[in-house]
Amino acid sequence: MDLVYYLRDAAPDLADLLLMEAEEVGGILLAACHRSGHAQFSRHNLLLNVQSNTPPIFDDDTARHLPAVLAEGWAWLERECLLIAKPNDPNWQFLGSGLVDHSQKMTVAARAIAEKKAVGQRS
Repeated sequence: MDLVYYLRDAAPDLADLLLMEAEEVGGILLAACHRSGHAQFSRHNLLLNVQSNTPPIFDDDTARHLPAVLAEGWAWLERECLLIAKPNDPNWQFLGSGLVDHSQKMTVAARAIAEKKAVGQRS
């Protein structure tokens, strides 16, 4: 099954997804990747499937705005080395092995969100 279905199931409310920070979206993407059981992931395929599935998974307005939000979340996962580009094919990524399990990966995402909020409160 395509990652987009796992994303739909992992997101608490798709309308809220459009308002989330990159770290929060990254955490949901990470959960979707983990639940899918796939060994590799393609950002291009995910973003394409958001807008082109038949029947549509998302309403038109969500499908129009969701790719930019997901791209930011994906970039955050790559920056944190939670998604790693395949050495022989940079169009595909796999889950980083630096963390042992899914709960540790989600802890990294939650900590980043908390740190960002704490820095914002000190400003």
